[in-house]
Amino acid sequence: MDGIEVLKRIRKVDNDIAVVIFTGFPNLESAVASMKLDAVDYIKKPFNVDEFREVLARVMRKKGLARTPEEQLHRVIGDTIRNLRKDKDLTLSRWRGAPGSASRCSRRSSGPSRRPRSRPSTRSRWRSSRASRISSASTDRSGAFGRRGAWCRLRA
Repeated sequence: MDGIEVLKRIRKVDNDIAVVIFTGFPNLESAVASMKLDAVDYIKKPFNVDEFREVLARVMRKKGLARTPEEQLHRVIGDTIRNLRKDKDLTLSRWRGAPGSASRCSRRSSGPSRRPRSRPSTRSRWRSSRASRISSASTDRSGAFGRRGAWCRLRA
């Protein structure tokens, strides 16, 4: 099954779906057939990413899904960072350790890396305090859990 056949089946289900045809073997017949079936665009492989982005932007404007200025800014920032990393051949771990980056690793001292300690839960703190009270009460002169011995002192 080729792309034109898939497009025909898609059009039987829904006429409003935006379809872009990507082809590795472009020819005039398939281009005309895809345009007759209302394909948004006909792009040959290997394709240019910027060309594909323009097609997507056109479809989004047509469908009322245009990007907000904030989304455009995020895209520009992401592209800039991606290009900087590619130019300097940096992996993500090298990027975090680069001079001037505000990562956790660069702020930390040069000792062995340790995970931050987690605080004990309330229940575990209660258990440990109860255990220490029981052990101190059992060494009392009144005897270990003697009559009205440790249990009464634990309540107090």
